[in-house]
Amino acid sequence: AAVGTAPDHTASPHADVWLEVEAAGGPENLRWRVREGGPGGPVLPEVRGRLTMPGSKGSGAWFKQARLWMPWQHGEPVRHTLEVVGAEGTVLHSQRFGLRCAEIYYEARTNGPAFR
Repeated sequence: AAVGTAPDHTASPHADVWLEVEAAGGPENLRWRVREGGPGGPVLPEVRGRLTMPGSKGSGAWFKQARLWMPWQHGEPVRHTLEVVGAEGTVLHSQRFGLRCAEIYYEARTNGPAFR
């Protein structure tokens, strides 16, 4: 889950985003971290936390000035890598992800909500 600010993404392709990571099950005491770019990218030391499991509280972290993912028509499609790490520091799972800002607004043509 990600919750963050809603910057004007046309002015700057960056945002401050709060990240929390949860799993449906698994061993206790798992941690997560984020790498910039692909699996070989640098670990962002300030963007890490404890994995939330059913019945246990995890932790989140601010991803300051995170580069936003943009469709290829509007810029570089930036993605990051989330890693779930065991007690010994072994990467148990990794997943690439992108962050976007979306605005919900009323669209008169369809008489309903739309995104931009």
